[in-house]
Amino acid sequence: MKNLYRATALAAALSVVSCAAPPNTDDGTLHPRARVFKDDYDADLCKNPNKCEIVVTVEQGCVIKPHPYTYGMPRGMHNVDITWTIDPKSVGNAAFTSNGIAFKTANSEFEPPRQAGAAFKAKDKNPNVPGNPMRGFPYTITVTQGGVACPPLDPTVINDY
Repeated sequence: MKNLYRATALAAALSVVSCAAPPNTDDGTLHPRARVFKDDYDADLCKNPNKCEIVVTVEQGCVIKPHPYTYGMPRGMHNVDITWTIDPKSVGNAAFTSNGIAFKTANSEFEPPRQAGAAFKAKDKNPNVPGNPMRGFPYTITVTQGGVACPPLDPTVINDY
């Protein structure tokens, strides 16, 4: 639920950013403040049911940055594997812990995440729900850097986006 509020705050903040600073510079590139905001709170949709991937970068100081932070599963995509991988550009021998990906609450829309080599996978059933409401599912990323546990991070997958 906290991440659903975060997504709402993100939408509100995006509207503030768009008012406070132009999203693009004169040459068409993102304004520096808009780029930082996008990089910190990015969102994306799974576009290919055969390759839905979230890449987790671990920066210096155990800073976890999943791309995307908020992942949307489009309405009509069912029984899709989502794969989480550690970005090879991560620093300090970053690795998932044995419970590297875990949904915050038990639910019937996802099979429990399972370790698959150096990655994690979870099947998103994304069942048809009357009225097709968007449903947010916060999960926890737990990694180590140089063998030391990093503070966990709680991004979100949203079904029927």
